[in-house]
Amino acid sequence: MEDVAVHYLYQPNIVIELIVLAIILLSVVGPERMTAVTAAVMLLRPNERFHCFISSYPIVVFCTMFMALIFFGNKDSHGKQLKCTIPLLLFIAIIIFQTILFRRHQFINNMLVISPGLLLYFAIISFSTNTKGAKLLSCVVLISCFLICAEALYYHYSEPVGSVLYNFFHGFSLGRPDLARLQAWGQWGNANETAFIACVGSINATFLCVQFKQKLYYAVTAVLIPIFVLVVYLTGSRAGLATFVIFFLALIFLIKFNFSKLIIMLFLGAVVVFSSSFAPERPDSKGSTEERLDLRYGGIQVFKAYPLIGVGFQNLQNELGGMVAHNTFVQAFAETGLIGACFLIYYLYKVGLSLYQVLCSHKNNRSPTTNVAVVVGLYLSSLFYFFWGNQLLSLLFYLIFAQVHSWLQLIEKDRLARVSTHSTPAGQLKCEVVPIIATNI
Repeated sequence: MEDVAVHYLYQPNIVIELIVLAIILLSVVGPERMTAVTAAVMLLRPNERFHCFISSYPIVVFCTMFMALIFFGNKDSHGKQLKCTIPLLLFIAIIIFQTILFRRHQFINNMLVISPGLLLYFAIISFSTNTKGAKLLSCVVLISCFLICAEALYYHYSEPVGSVLYNFFHGFSLGRPDLARLQAWGQWGNANETAFIACVGSINATFLCVQFKQKLYYAVTAVLIPIFVLVVYLTGSRAGLATFVIFFLALIFLIKFNFSKLIIMLFLGAVVVFSSSFAPERPDSKGSTEERLDLRYGGIQVFKAYPLIGVGFQNLQNELGGMVAHNTFVQAFAETGLIGACFLIYYLYKVGLSLYQVLCSHKNNRSPTTNVAVVVGLYLSSLFYFFWGNQLLSLLFYLIFAQVHSWLQLIEKDRLARVSTHSTPAGQLKCEVVPIIATNI
């Protein structure tokens, strides 16, 4: 492994490629499976780790596009699902319109950034809103997040400090390799992004437990969440740790006091108490904070200079001397202007309103709220992280909000089914389910 090339981590392996290709082809017959496989390939990006003779990424994108065409061909599904996404689609339409008018040379690159995640988003809200689809997708996201984090953990503990492989999975540390922050490989090659991946994995594990209540999920979650916590510690990411804490705080505040709530409170207390023991020292902490404040201030100045239409999607980094703003909202206002950013804010507001309505409906009907609390935690923790990360129309942005829609529809279907079961006389059971997401947004 010492002779590993810098560009690729592993040697080409045709067997792995054929296995991945076979899984993709076998999944085409089932839209839920195809959606899950697409999410896995987009998250893991095998083509980044070794040279692929058969690139799986464009294959899954093509298959997802094919499923999207089927989805739009279904008028009933089209009408229901499109309502919840109109503000987001308008935001994307403004980006495309501005690109065509003012930055045509960037059109192809911008579409390559926007389209794959958007296709996955539509696939999830179309095919992963039933029990089978939601369960499969959450399992795949959980496994993918674990593999991303486990790879970095393996080299953290197996490689000597300062070696080539060790440095691949650790960020710059002001000449102190022993204090370097853990980070994943490829598109997640950033300590904050790695911590956020660990948070997303923890949230999916928690949802599997509270929604499906199977012993296997409880056992897996009990093993994996401590591993994800360790990853968050080793990244030294303050934003990542705060995101993790906010998610579990949402559970504590929204569920009734019981044994599960007590366990969550004790676990969260332990996470906070031991954070200073496991997290690496941050000698650059003060400088990093000041630098990022300057970058956000620079983004605000760019917005003031171009208040209506912004500097164009993906262009703020150029205005900041090659640095990112470390704030999704500053990025949105600076790149798309007031007109575009308002649609994004409106979309986030409508998602939050839908969450509030579902939570109220559960409380009014005395239905369990733990699964809704998990979705609220995902929403709130992600919004918090957006103040510290660059997730504007990223893969994680699409995945998170698609899962919010998917989980809410699944939860509301289950609630309405329970209400119908209890209120309809035996022998006359009939249940019509209209997802609250589709009707309220």
